[in-house]
Amino acid sequence: WYLLSSRLKLPHYNVGSTYIDSLNNRFQYLLMSVDEIGLQYYQGANNDTMDNTMYHFNYSISLLTGIFDNLALHTNDSLGINFTPKIRISLSNGNGRDFLREVRRINPAIREHIQNHVNLIKLIYSLREIVIHREGLQQSGFEYHGEDDIKWEANFIKINADIHEAIKRCRDSPEKYGYLSKWGVYTIHTDIFLEPYRFLKNAVKHLIPFIDKYFELLGFNNFIE
Repeated sequence: WYLLSSRLKLPHYNVGSTYIDSLNNRFQYLLMSVDEIGLQYYQGANNDTMDNTMYHFNYSISLLTGIFDNLALHTNDSLGINFTPKIRISLSNGNGRDFLREVRRINPAIREHIQNHVNLIKLIYSLREIVIHREGLQQSGFEYHGEDDIKWEANFIKINADIHEAIKRCRDSPEKYGYLSKWGVYTIHTDIFLEPYRFLKNAVKHLIPFIDKYFELLGFNNFIE
C-alpha cells in the first residue's frame, strides 16, 4: 500500500538508480511514520503516546535528511560533478556550499529549485542537529484550561526560538480557529511548543512537490503517464 502511495505522490520516480531507490524506501517509511504518529495523536495525550510519538518523530527527521542526502548524491553522479569528499555533498547551504556551487555551474535550474525550498531544507537540518548531535528534543505533555470550561490536552515538543523562526520562514501562520498555527506551533509566555503530528504532515506536504519536481529536472519521465 505504501509503495502504491509513494508512486502516486512521486510520479516522476523511476526505478533503477541506487540513491533514488533508497530515497523511495525512505519516503515510504516516512509515510508510515506520519500514520504512526497520527495513531498516537488520536489516542490522546499520555506518557505512552508521547513516547511512541517521539520515537517516530525522531526517526522521521533522520528519514527527511536522508532523502535530501540521496538527492544530493544522485545529483553528484548524474551530472558528472564527482565532488569530493562525499561528506560535503549536501543540499544544505552550510555543509554543501562548494558542492552546490558546482550544481549551479552545471545545471542552474536544479540549483534554483533547491534555493526555492531552502527554508524547508534549513528547518529539517536544524532539527536533525538537535535530534542526532545535540541535546535531543524535549517532550512535554500539556493541558489547557480556558474560559467556558474549554479544556484540551496535547503531546508537545518544546522548541527554541531559532527553530520557531525557521518554521515561520516556511510560511507558517496562525489558524483562524484553534490554538495552534498551521505548522503546529503553540506559544505561551516565553515557552514555544510544537505539536508533532501537525508539523510532520505539513513538512511532508511541502516535501512531496520538491522531490517530484527535482526528479523532473533530473530528466525522469512521469511513470504514471
